[in-house]
Amino acid sequence: MPHRDPDEFFGVVAARYKQYSPKYPEALFRFLASQTSGKERAWDCGTGSGGQAARGLAPHFNQVIATDASDKQLAIVDPYPGLEFRREPAERSGLDDASVDLLTVAHAVHWFDLDSFYAEARRVLVPGGVIAVWCYEFPMVDRGPIDRLIEELYDAEALASYWPSNRRDVDDGYMHLPFPFQELRTPEFVAEETWPLDSLIGHLRTWQALTDSEDNPEAAGFVAGHLKRIAATWRRGRRARRAVQWKLHLRVGRTPI
Repeated sequence: MPHRDPDEFFGVVAARYKQYSPKYPEALFRFLASQTSGKERAWDCGTGSGGQAARGLAPHFNQVIATDASDKQLAIVDPYPGLEFRREPAERSGLDDASVDLLTVAHAVHWFDLDSFYAEARRVLVPGGVIAVWCYEFPMVDRGPIDRLIEELYDAEALASYWPSNRRDVDDGYMHLPFPFQELRTPEFVAEETWPLDSLIGHLRTWQALTDSEDNPEAAGFVAGHLKRIAATWRRGRRARRAVQWKLHLRVGRTPI
């Protein structure tokens, strides 16, 4: 099944990403900042339309450069104190040599040309600089019927051909992703939101398989029916808002000093 060009896909879901992507825990950014010897500049690569990771870095660094290759994503990003947004591909940042203390990529590195991106990371990071990449699992709501329905949607045969091949890297928690840096031990982190049902449904609709299948009446009908089942199960609990969690899979490395 053909997939949208990545820039087209991110343009379609930019507003959804901005509104319905999880915010990362402050403890994550405190930990990352603690691993750097300098606090002059951080680079958040693949920042997206919400810039969630870049915002988390802002209190810890004098300057945060947030880049994305998608015009459509950056067109709707909100200004934020201490952040400078630039349209640049991950593999050619335009940053000076040895000018970055920390480089972060939040749920995006699986889209990059890794060899070229890692070469760029080594070029721009200061000696002993830190690179952190992470992804998150699908959302957990109740450790029960809602979570089972979300997992069934993720694994549905009706949507299998609409997932890009790089989904495997996320499913694997980036564990087998090439990562040519001196790897550091990391704590475990979980993102959490307290959301109404509409926000959970909006988040699920950021999944590429759901977006790419919207023009197929059969697949779209399956998705609509499954989302109704999730909604009905949520409402049976008579709770307007619920805690929604995403486990983060984090890899952190250091360049040679």
